[in-house]
Amino acid sequence: MPAFIKWNPVNHLLMWDDAAEQMGEQFQDNICGRKSGTPSTWSPIADMYETETEVILNVELAGVDKRSLSIIFQDGYLLIQGSRPFGIDMQSAKIHRIEQMYGDFQRAFWIPVAIDASKISASYEHGILKIVLIKETDRSAKQVNVPITFK
Repeated sequence: MPAFIKWNPVNHLLMWDDAAEQMGEQFQDNICGRKSGTPSTWSPIADMYETETEVILNVELAGVDKRSLSIIFQDGYLLIQGSRPFGIDMQSAKIHRIEQMYGDFQRAFWIPVAIDASKISASYEHGILKIVLIKETDRSAKQVNVPITFK
């Protein structure tokens, strides 16, 4: 027997709020020239929070090809790029529903506090990319490519 979920208008409004925020980020990134010009077909959802000593960013990236993932930190921005490939078996199949987004993505995050760029770490486990940025009193201006540990 199918289960039906009652429509909740608050969830619908929150979805529009997220879409507006992503459009604002894309507009700002394009105006500021922070993006590399690679077209994005989707934008992964993320949570960013700050503790006393670090800023933590969790990005939902289930199914993303680990060879395509790239993280760059420069001038207070963290840029994440990658690709979720469309499955070969799905290319010739009769599709009934697609809710996941596929293709290339990139997302830039402004880091609101000074961090030590040399101590950025990233790990990828169970479809979540976790990036840990250690706070510092002096903001580094150099570009840093962040290595990712896959578990």
